[in-house]
Amino acid sequence: MFCALLDLAFNSCKHQIESMKYINVPELCPDNYLQYLSHKLGFEYDSNIYSDKLRKILICFKRLV
Repeated sequence: MFCALLDLAFNSCKHQIESMKYINVPELCPDNYLQYLSHKLGFEYDSNIYSDKLRKILICFKRLV
């Protein structure tokens, strides 16, 4: 059981590390990191924006900047 827990923890960490290489690219950034990317690019917003629309906004915002 302990080995299964370690395997679960390591696989979770591996998935997070694999997704980190796409964190600066709005087209490939995972949905859970889009808010961090928007703050990094300087796009501040107050309301909730769905991830698909936020992704489109960030792609255009990056091209504009």
